[in-house]
Amino acid sequence: MSKRANRQGSVRRRGKTWFLRITTPAGKRVSVRTDAGTRSEALDLLGKRLAQMSEGRFDPDAAHTRVADPYADLKRDYAINSKRVGDLAWRWKHLESVFGSDMAVTVTTPRIRAYIDTRLIEGAARATVQRELAVLRRMFRLGAQADKVLRVPHFPTIAVHNARRGFFERDQFEKVLAELPDYLQPLATVAYWTGWRKGELLRLERRQVDLDAGTLRLDPGTTKNKEGRVVYLPPEALAALKAWDGKTVALERERGIIVRHVFHNDGRAIRHYYHAWRSACDRAGVMGRMLHDFRRTAARNYIRAGFPSAWRWISSATRPAQFSTAITSRASRISAKRLRASLPRPLGRRWAKRRRSRSSSGS
Repeated sequence: MSKRANRQGSVRRRGKTWFLRITTPAGKRVSVRTDAGTRSEALDLLGKRLAQMSEGRFDPDAAHTRVADPYADLKRDYAINSKRVGDLAWRWKHLESVFGSDMAVTVTTPRIRAYIDTRLIEGAARATVQRELAVLRRMFRLGAQADKVLRVPHFPTIAVHNARRGFFERDQFEKVLAELPDYLQPLATVAYWTGWRKGELLRLERRQVDLDAGTLRLDPGTTKNKEGRVVYLPPEALAALKAWDGKTVALERERGIIVRHVFHNDGRAIRHYYHAWRSACDRAGVMGRMLHDFRRTAARNYIRAGFPSAWRWISSATRPAQFSTAITSRASRISAKRLRASLPRPLGRRWAKRRRSRSSSGS
């Protein structure tokens, strides 16, 4: 054991690890673990910590913060920013078993790399591990902001190549639609024609639907870019919504209830549909497809049909490399008349005939 006495602090070595012994302004004696390799490095660090403490920029008690301590701050941060806490709990479950009871100062980059290797060997997807590390990194940053964590370690990056490339041909869509339960058929139809995200559709309320005008409207703050949008529905999607709304009204009268959401299952908002969706895709012979594939499908269909104006009004929240919905718009910037003029007619023979006539006249 080696140490150097000082009125406010000293250094000592236990095995190969150097510790700082610091006396706080309140007279409390605190031991702080360091990464110093030599006595001189430990002494230099002691001088820096004492200077920071005198300036109010260092709290010795932060050395005893465990990794699990900033988790409450992270949940509060998620609630303030309207993020899904359910996803957070699932990601923290794996982190807690490895880091939860450890001191924050013991979490180093080599330990994080070892965690990555272990999770990948266990079969976790690279994107899953990436999101788990994002949770841990955010916890450390919040802890540092609250002076609960002394330092934020370097977090290695993980290359993720999981861009979706799936599309639905019209016959594939019709096969899946026929296999879906009744309550999912309107959802799939509107998604196919509009390309909206599943979260936007599942949260859609009946007050946001105007069946007479044939429009759907998303309120500001409910979309990915936090801006409101409006879409004029093609006839097939509008017909599906009108038929579903009739069933919804009948259900309300029969049971004496009020159904708030557009898409529901027996009056209750749809929360989980993955089993029914996967089963329908398997029976239709298009295994592995996702509802999100309708986003690329909608954009591709309108572009193929020769309506570039539909592609022009896509939501700017989507990256250029991805396909997006083809008939959406920022409601605050585009007039209803201009938006209605850009609305394509249903895909089919009439569109193909129009394209052939254009090409023949041009030649």
